[in-house]
Amino acid sequence: MRLLASLFSVISTILTWWKERALINQGRKEAALDAIVEVEARVEKAEAAVATPDPVRNQRLRSRFDRAAGDQ
Repeated sequence: MRLLASLFSVISTILTWWKERALINQGRKEAALDAIVEVEARVEKAEAAVATPDPVRNQRLRSRFDRAAGDQ
């Protein structure tokens, strides 16, 4: 009887570990997907920011380029 109880205990422990492992892997997948969604959202924001005309930024970049070209 003790042997049977021990066997059930071991099987229960293994199944519990297996379920926890599956939940951990599922959590990792969800976290990775969330990270991908966040990165894609940031990329869209960055592309929108670059696509918007900004004369101040353009002038700053031109000045920087001119200074760099003049140093040669």
